[in-house]
Amino acid sequence: TASADAGKKLQEWLDAHRDRFPTDQSAADHLIISGPRLSQILSGDRASRDLAIRIHVMTSGLVPGSLMRPDFWAKPDHVPMPEAAE
Repeated sequence: TASADAGKKLQEWLDAHRDRFPTDQSAADHLIISGPRLSQILSGDRASRDLAIRIHVMTSGLVPGSLMRPDFWAKPDHVPMPEAAE
């Protein structure tokens, strides 16, 4: 399923970025979710629309929101990006 593929891709991304996020909890904190919720996502649970956007932003699109939620976005460049803070 898309959710399982996204969970695997996110785990691979986290493993490659342990310098930035040494623990899954540090990544969960960055995403503003609980550690157990991140574990569920990594195991293939479906992310909410907002969480899919936050993961897309955190990973610079390497784990695209469109992979996590193809029901919202057909391609990575369709995922809405938050406005940059001024």
